[in-house]
Amino acid sequence: MAIYFTLREILIKRGITERQFAKQVKIREGTLYDICNNKIKRIPVELIDRISEELNLEPGEWIKRKN
Repeated sequence: MAIYFTLREILIKRGITERQFAKQVKIREGTLYDICNNKIKRIPVELIDRISEELNLEPGEWIKRKN
């Protein structure tokens, strides 16, 4: 079982670049890159909240679990 993120697909659908979004949520571009590419090992709850708030989504809409 593993957690993965669909953030890249959401940003593409909304026409937002990773660079723009990193500035919006005030995180390093590298951190956002790692989230979008499912390379991040840990993500603070505060960051999950900021991303969800900015996108007006629930965390479960961009954080998924595969079996």
